[in-house]
Amino acid sequence: MDITVYSCGENELVIVPKCVQPSVEALSRFGPLMPCGSATVADDATTWARVVADMERHTYAVVSLSDARQLLGLMHPALRSRRRVVSGG
Repeated sequence: MDITVYSCGENELVIVPKCVQPSVEALSRFGPLMPCGSATVADDATTWARVVADMERHTYAVVSLSDARQLLGLMHPALRSRRRVVSGG
């Protein structure tokens, strides 16, 4: 499935099917959403069943950064700027 990924905070992303815009509900819940990439997600991804169920209910799904890494891969543009910084000390 082709999706668009939106930034909605520091620890979450909103995923919407690529053929639609974020819903009024998503905009009301999260405020302005910034697009930060798109992707094609394989149907066999572990987290995918929950994401699809959420999109069927709400036309969007909210995913944690951990789930987004699993679905999109570490190098996806939505995640590149969100890498954890490990400081020595």
